[in-house]
Amino acid sequence: MLLDQAVLPDIVLRICPIVKTALVAALGRTPIALASAPGFEIQRPLVIVVIGGLMSFAAVLLVILPVLFR
Repeated sequence: MLLDQAVLPDIVLRICPIVKTALVAALGRTPIALASAPGFEIQRPLVIVVIGGLMSFAAVLLVILPVLFR
């Protein structure tokens, strides 16, 4: 019970900044992921991996880590 009181308010407090940061970073890279100009065929796979990493990092930080901590 005491652990829930320590973990849950922190999740609620941190969810907005973490999601906003990951979303802005991912949205900033989407033009590169969608580009079809010459030279982007090398950058596109890297950008897709970076976007996936940003989203999975947010999920791990907000969902999996508190569950493991509990």
